[in-house]
Amino acid sequence: MYRWLRPGLFALSPELAHEVAMNSLRLGGCLGLPRLVVGCPAQLQTELFGLNFPNPVGVAAGLDKN
Repeated sequence: MYRWLRPGLFALSPELAHEVAMNSLRLGGCLGLPRLVVGCPAQLQTELFGLNFPNPVGVAAGLDKN
């Protein structure tokens, strides 16, 4: 796919190409395209406190303070 997109992106200014790429990634994420392309492996499913999550759950450093 990059082979087809590359000529168009290289024809744009670097700033505009960056903006187009970032907006495309943001739009794709909002539409849920990553899950359609990659999916979520069943072995990553996690149950925590009686809730089911499609992927592992992490806790940020420092969350346990106070």
